[in-house]
Amino acid sequence: MRTALVRGALVLGSAGVLVITAAFAPIVLRGIDGFRVERVEVNGVRYLTAAAAVEAAGIDGTANIFDDPTPWLEQLRMHPLVADARIRRSVPGTIVLDIEEAVPVAFARTPELRAISSHGLILPLDPAADGLNLPVLSVPTRVSGMGRAVDRETLGILAFLDVTRRVEPGLLDWISEIGVTGDVVRLVLSTAEDAEVLVPLQPGADRLRELASTLAELAAPRVVQSPAGSGVRAAQSELSNVSRIDVRFNNQVVVSLRKGKS
Repeated sequence: MRTALVRGALVLGSAGVLVITAAFAPIVLRGIDGFRVERVEVNGVRYLTAAAAVEAAGIDGTANIFDDPTPWLEQLRMHPLVADARIRRSVPGTIVLDIEEAVPVAFARTPELRAISSHGLILPLDPAADGLNLPVLSVPTRVSGMGRAVDRETLGILAFLDVTRRVEPGLLDWISEIGVTGDVVRLVLSTAEDAEVLVPLQPGADRLRELASTLAELAAPRVVQSPAGSGVRAAQSELSNVSRIDVRFNNQVVVSLRKGKS
């Protein structure tokens, strides 16, 4: 019995030593020069440069990979282009930053055109330098001192774009301008002059898929017989004749043609 108690005490004592060692190991290792940060790897960025990410985190040449990463994470997440981030270490001297960027979904009129995320955050991106191809909001955007959109119209449109980006991301390539009136979103197509699309402000996935399918069908080239009877030729797509596409109604897509077209 006494032997069993001694063994139990030894086991508990060993476990306690392991816990204490694990708790204090990072503190001890921080003082070892061999674990100083020599390299920082940055993953998941497109708009934010690796150098800007490292600077935003505050990681410098005096850092140790076993330093408490909390301050680095807090500072990194304060950058407007960072939606979330986490930090990993790789011995002996590498820190890995895994970053989820804030995605620009449109240009807001503030009144100058500024890239904006689906959460209404104005992003520090140059529309020309970064090669952004985004729809332009037709409504003026009011921005708070914290750099976020605060007007209801802008936030409603951004919510619509976020749903579209997740359900039918290809639709965003069709849109040159987007606005809202009440509970109806008006899209101006980038591939057909003055053609507009009317969509519910809160569309179901089926509405967006039907719209994507309709646009793809209308944009497909048609091959017709030449009037002169000299052979066949590829005609313009039917989309060039469209003035409006209305997908506000369930199980119905209404396509209106320009006057004089059939």
